[in-house]
Amino acid sequence: GWVTRRDAKDSAGRSGRPASVYFVSPRGEVFFPKKYEELTLAVLEAVAELHGEAAVDAALARITDEKVKHWTARLRGKSLEQKLELLKNYYREGDEFTSVTRDRGLALIERNCPFLDVARSKPALCCTTINVLSRVLGFEVHRRRTFQAGDGCCEFEVRVDRPLELELAM
Repeated sequence: GWVTRRDAKDSAGRSGRPASVYFVSPRGEVFFPKKYEELTLAVLEAVAELHGEAAVDAALARITDEKVKHWTARLRGKSLEQKLELLKNYYREGDEFTSVTRDRGLALIERNCPFLDVARSKPALCCTTINVLSRVLGFEVHRRRTFQAGDGCCEFEVRVDRPLELELAM
């Protein structure tokens, strides 16, 4: 599924099998270099320069609110354990790099950050995940380990002994 074939339109008048054109499919695009991180950082820096850091914070807050709305609907009626299992799919469905651990209390462990290059330059980006998790779970969430600190993962500890106020949890 990484390459797609299409019959060429200009093969009329030729004998034999129609000529085919091959091109990279959307699934195959992941194998080619991209500069999404560079573009994202440039946009964030331009917004901050033109409108101030408060504008970047407001944009991240809006992203957080949208994620909360999406996940609140998806998690409605589920137990805390069920919510965590579903939240393993926070970045993408079937994410094999995110797991739930119970060895030192409940935690979500992320072994691949899709935004790591941006998050290293703009750590405020990480607050969106922490805020979303806190609000949809209804408990304070704390990052116990981080990629930025060299831990090789981010571990989001769910502090079940610290429930959030109802209006914050949504």
